[in-house]
Amino acid sequence: MEMNKKFKVVHLSSVHPDYDTRIFHKECASLTEKYDTSLIIRASTSRLEKNVRIIALPAPVNRWQRIFKTTFQTYQLALAEDADIYHFHDPELLPIGLMLKLRGNKVIYDAHEDLPRQIREKDYLPAWVRGPLATLIRWFENFAARRMSAVVTATPYIRDKFLAAGARAVDVNNFPMLSELMLDEPDWESKESVVCYVGTIWDKRGLFQMLEACELSQTNLLMGGTFSDEGQKAVAESHPGWKHVEYLGHLDRSGVVDVLKRSTAGLVLLHPIR
Repeated sequence: MEMNKKFKVVHLSSVHPDYDTRIFHKECASLTEKYDTSLIIRASTSRLEKNVRIIALPAPVNRWQRIFKTTFQTYQLALAEDADIYHFHDPELLPIGLMLKLRGNKVIYDAHEDLPRQIREKDYLPAWVRGPLATLIRWFENFAARRMSAVVTATPYIRDKFLAAGARAVDVNNFPMLSELMLDEPDWESKESVVCYVGTIWDKRGLFQMLEACELSQTNLLMGGTFSDEGQKAVAESHPGWKHVEYLGHLDRSGVVDVLKRSTAGLVLLHPIR
């Protein structure tokens, strides 16, 4: 490597939005302090932001196009970057990771979730499919992970799972960015009589318990985030408690801070995952 050439890192995701907190704000933006950092991700336009070169992937029409066409496009763009390290964030990009590794590249798999356990919770899959599919996916994920240069996980539990499978794994937890959340002493007089929830919106994170609680207590809820399933969104909007919801959609970092300032309390009603 030339002495004056910066080490080049490319992050890849065909699933996450371009402003994903973990990928863009916590990892890519931090890397730019010392490295040439690019992000291949679904975005409306390619651009330079916070010194991260964002390379836009076109939005797929459906899940199948994302899995096949978008994955191939991601691989082509990754090759064109000729990076020193590739760091990918989606299980469906594991085949890309293996192909890049076969070419002699250093490749990191970032496991945000416990994928086999998540498969068992997919309500849109028939119950008889989930168990065998989760077993098959666990085998393939472990097979691929052992061949990666490293695996980065979002929790110690997921890290230990990969270590037990023989992969080189380390956890980088999703702690909040304190510099963004250091609020002044709360001004309780100016706060509204509302509670809030910010994050992915679905039943396993307590969506319908929130709506029931709002209806029973006649309390208003500030809800920020995106629904994981359009079917659940339709059911939620027809729920009697929805009239108490101010749905804010996806929020940027300043939007989250504004919601916290407005709210008297926050809701964390996450379900235990089997």
